[in-house]
Parts: sequence; structure tokens; C-alpha cells
Amino acid sequence: VSAQKIGFEVPERAVNEYLAYSLRNKPRPGISAITVTLLPKNDISAAIEIDFNSVTEWNPEILPEPLRPLLSGKRTIQLNTHFESKNGTFTFSLKDVHGPDGKLLENKLMTALLRAIGSRQPESYDAAKPLPLPFGLKRIWTEKQSVMGET
Repeated sequence: VSAQKIGFEVPERAVNEYLAYSLRNKPRPGISAITVTLLPKNDISAAIEIDFNSVTEWNPEILPEPLRPLLSGKRTIQLNTHFESKNGTFTFSLKDVHGPDGKLLENKLMTALLRAIGSRQPESYDAAKPLPLPFGLKRIWTEKQSVMGET
């Protein structure tokens, strides 16, 4: 007996409402807020409010000295990413990252920040490795302003 495939489509607004609800009800270490813009072909733009004071408490050497005044307290950064999804997992890569001042940050720095934040989550994940999709999903993808998936 083969399992029935289930597909879904979730609009961007619902994703953002869920992210806000989730962070209110189950705060995440190092992340205060996140808002995503879902773009075609698995591209996502995200505004993430990071608590840089928490991150530097965990890893005092993570931020280069010249960036420490800019990246302190709760500050919002803008990430542009691309993801691929197959066989129940997804991987993502950073296209570019803009700091609170709008200037480009090195992807290497953001990768280190994401790894530090991921290691502090209850699920303890490494953003540099394939991540499991929830709810038995086999793959997800984006179109303009929505995310789709299937089991």
C-alpha cells in the first residue's frame, strides 16, 4: 500500500504570521524577529532581528573588532538566500547579507553567526548541513509570495 501524497501552498503572509506567533510563544535564543519575502525559484529574502549581545556572550570572538559597535544589541540584518529541497531535507546558501547600516557583510561572518545561533536552538542544527523538513515533507519550493510542499 503506497502512502497518499499530500501537497500544500502557504501564502507569504501566513508564513510571517506563523513566524511571529512562534517567536512570541517559544522564543528562540539569539533571534528576536524574522520576516520573509518568498521569491520564485527557491529564493528567500529575510529580515532577521538578531540579539548580537547574546551571540557574543556565547562566542566572544565571532565578530571582528571593527563591526562590534554596529552589531551590538538587537539589530536587523537582511539576508538573501537560495535553498534546494529533496528527499525530506533542505540546504540553503547565502547570496548576500546586508548589515543594519545597509552595507554588505561577508557571507563567511553570517555563516558563523548562523552556526552559533543554530547550535543554541533546542533542535541544535548546523545551517551548513542539510536540515530535515518537518511534518514528513519530502520537498518544498517557492513561487512568488508563497511556499509549496509535498509529502
